[in-house]
Parts: sequence; structure tokens; C-alpha cells
Amino acid sequence: MEDLEGKAMRMKGILMEGSHVPEGRLFGLPELPGKDCWVDMAGVVALTECKAKTITGWLNRGGPRQNPFPFPDKFLYRLYWKKSDVTEWIRRNDQNQTG
Repeated sequence: MEDLEGKAMRMKGILMEGSHVPEGRLFGLPELPGKDCWVDMAGVVALTECKAKTITGWLNRGGPRQNPFPFPDKFLYRLYWKKSDVTEWIRRNDQNQTG
């Protein structure tokens, strides 16, 4: 069984190569419209390049202050985000840092 850091590193590598990251549906989670998909903590770590501890800290404190991180949906005691919510947060975060 792959741990969180291992999965996140593997996914980061795939993203850096420009390869397609598998975005399969997960049995039991609601279907999302269009090409949206669910991402777990490892996926969020890979997409944001932030540590899991940072993300959970933001969730506990409602941070970061200028661009609060989206709250996840909880299914069977696990956290899942809509990929579109995470990519929108990244876009706003990049915009805040450059503008």
C-alpha cells in the first residue's frame, strides 16, 4: 500500500512530465459534471505543491487569509475535493502573488 507522500510524489512526477494523471471515478462518490473529478489529499498535495500538514492547518484555521483553501467533502471519513475547486484556488493564489 502506497503512503500519502509516495502517492503525492508519484503524481507530482506525472504532472511535471506533462503526462496524463489517471482521473478515474471512485465507487460510492457522487458523479461530477463535465470533466471534473475528485482528488484526495495526495492529489491536492501534488496539484498545489504544498505539504499535507500545511493544507490541514489551513482547513483548521480557515486560511490562508487572503485566499482561504476550499473545504473538502467528506465521504466515509476521508477528504475529497473537486479538482475544479483546487485549480480555481491555485489560479487565485497565483493571481494574488503576481498582482
